[in-house]
Amino acid sequence: MVINYQRKIFLSTILDKNSPVTRLLILVAIVMVSCEPQISDHPVFKYYPPTEVLEDGYVSKYYRHYYPKNSDQNASTEIGYSKYKKVSDKILLNSYNAGFDHSGILESRVSGTQIFTERVVDINQIDTIEIDIISSIREDWGAQKNEPYELKYVFNEKDYSFTENQLDVYDTLIDGAAAKVLVTESFYRDLETDEIVNQFKSKDIYVEGLGYYSTTADFENFRMELELVEQMPIEEFERRADHDKHRIAWIDPDKTLDSDAEFKICGGERRIADYYNSTPDGRYIHGKRAMLDTIFNNLDEAKLLEQNGRLTFRFVVNCEGQTGRFIVNGYDFMYQPIKFEQETIDHLYGILRKLESWRPVVLQDESRDAYFYITFNIEDGKITDILP
Repeated sequence: MVINYQRKIFLSTILDKNSPVTRLLILVAIVMVSCEPQISDHPVFKYYPPTEVLEDGYVSKYYRHYYPKNSDQNASTEIGYSKYKKVSDKILLNSYNAGFDHSGILESRVSGTQIFTERVVDINQIDTIEIDIISSIREDWGAQKNEPYELKYVFNEKDYSFTENQLDVYDTLIDGAAAKVLVTESFYRDLETDEIVNQFKSKDIYVEGLGYYSTTADFENFRMELELVEQMPIEEFERRADHDKHRIAWIDPDKTLDSDAEFKICGGERRIADYYNSTPDGRYIHGKRAMLDTIFNNLDEAKLLEQNGRLTFRFVVNCEGQTGRFIVNGYDFMYQPIKFEQETIDHLYGILRKLESWRPVVLQDESRDAYFYITFNIEDGKITDILP
């Protein structure tokens, strides 16, 4: 059963929105631990889900949207999962990417109105990095916090720091429910040159009994918004992620829609990245508007057969910008697996094969293979949205 807590979780990045080093560094910690049997009056915990949910653990699936301030650039969306579990006096947070690969760890605790970070780990396909915590007091929910929150890390063999200052904390109402608002300003600094290399302001809202409700973050070149789309028990998340492969996002080339095609990846299976792992993102070269035009200009709605649900095509774009290894999954609007008619799948797959111009992911000046996806939201036989 899906846990329908309307929460949003903010996961930002280091240096730019796609840095692979510390996708968890400025995660707003969900610190929901209390030694008290009742949390309804606690200055922090009353803004989170019930104790039994925290102790059992749960997973949130979210979309993270990026809106460039340059009108010539396209908006983009990432998918991620965060798993929360109360253990003793801590909350253990594990993050996963769209392919269910483990991407980070955050351990936090609360004391009175103050939230502390005790451990931050970034996990990628090549390395696991422990982040140094210089000042651990992240936030104070009861008063203005004067001491900055600070971390140090190494990226591309250079030393950087991340500093967050709490600018304001106040109470408000969201749809009639009590809510807490925290406003912060954050900086990334090159420690060798002592220069600020990136900064942003954010506003986070927590709603009583619901948890982290929304976030907006304004960077120099884009705005980020985090949207929760689903919550589920840990058992349900593990069921979805159990594909019997060490690399969960892996696509078996012998079980694809194009298994007879002469498509080759450039590197090894473990080196296949994700579409959002570079700057700029890997994407359709002509932009989303052109992609939508191609899809709708070739669409025959009669072949959608009045169906309802989400039809997701996953595939690989290799280092040369070629597509292959297409697989498809269908879900209803409660994210339960369903089967779409083969006629619908074949029709949409045929249209996607017309999208031939793709920009590959680039990591450390090297073009790489990467996993991509396109999801069609279909209601009563009509496409109502296409993600990302």
